[in-house]
Amino acid sequence: MSASNYAVFVLFARSLDDTAFIAFSTAVGLNILAGAIAEGGISYVAPREMASAPVRSGGALAGAFLFLSSSLYVSVMIIGFTAWNSLTADGLNLWWTVGYAAYVLPSLLIPSWVTCWSLDLTGVCAILVARGLIVAAAAVAPGPLTLGFSGLAFAGLVAWLLARLNRQERVVTWPDRDTAKLAASRLSDVFLAKTLSYGVYGLAPMAIGVSRGSFMASDYVTGERLKSLYGTLFQPVIQTAYLSRFLAPKVSDLRPIEFAVQAGNLALSLALLLALPLGVLQLLGERFAAVLLLPVYALAGGMSVASAAILHLRVFPTGQFRLFRIATASQVVTFCVMLALVAARPEVPVAWVLGMGEGVLLTSLLVQLWVARLTALRERREP
Repeated sequence: MSASNYAVFVLFARSLDDTAFIAFSTAVGLNILAGAIAEGGISYVAPREMASAPVRSGGALAGAFLFLSSSLYVSVMIIGFTAWNSLTADGLNLWWTVGYAAYVLPSLLIPSWVTCWSLDLTGVCAILVARGLIVAAAAVAPGPLTLGFSGLAFAGLVAWLLARLNRQERVVTWPDRDTAKLAASRLSDVFLAKTLSYGVYGLAPMAIGVSRGSFMASDYVTGERLKSLYGTLFQPVIQTAYLSRFLAPKVSDLRPIEFAVQAGNLALSLALLLALPLGVLQLLGERFAAVLLLPVYALAGGMSVASAAILHLRVFPTGQFRLFRIATASQVVTFCVMLALVAARPEVPVAWVLGMGEGVLLTSLLVQLWVARLTALRERREP
């Protein structure tokens, strides 16, 4: 689904005029914030909880996680739209914002940590066909109504899919109060750190829009989409490997997979940096090629993949959430400092916000792992 989202963004970037694209991309910018807060670390915690068949049976815990996620998404979209438009003269377009929200919301109800337990080939094919039709519709009639109606149609498919899965095993049901409290308590280890980090990350388009205007916010969002598009090339491998820890038969040693991901990421990052001066992004359209400081976004994409591989394949499977909290706290401080500099000093490029944030996160993770390794070696040598 992520791939189809980026395909829609690329198609709209190629086909919309300047005014419509700014309206569309700033709506995407608000969605980045809402999606970040709605996710809130659920994908880090839910697989560990859902791995237990007794816990998974009945579907109430999954329903509680999904209820929390969708409620947060809708709330942030409403509050964010109101705040953005009250702080800027060239605010968000209502139709584009509502259309994109309707397009995204149904996909939040079938995350991988729900479907990985019971989704069969028929369900996978149905999702692939539906997302393909959405991309085709975006190519034929780019606009907010296309997004909105595509989202409504996909919501119907999601309802059918969940009903079908529930006939085989109760995958998702409405949670009671106790289950909702249990879900909230399970999120406590990572929710604050994840929400702070991704919340500030998602606030960047709004903050840039307030300080630099919608044009620069649109430029930043386009660069951020490029960085996220790069990450999508590795995300399926990382997510599948992470979820394999909780499926039968379980994969116990993820180090070979992490090494392969990191090696591939390094090679592709270097190739992309070498290809940028040759105009390779013209293949995606002029708007991507016109983004200011493209190499910074490319580097941010590579660093983001490296951090994701470390977190999903080394940190989270072993429950080292303290390491994650320290790294994300460092990233939050960096984002805040860079956004303040962007607002105070016009000469500071907006691309540096993302580049510095991803760089500090990766550096913090590597330093902590290095210190932990040295400490373990020292303890082994001591009599």
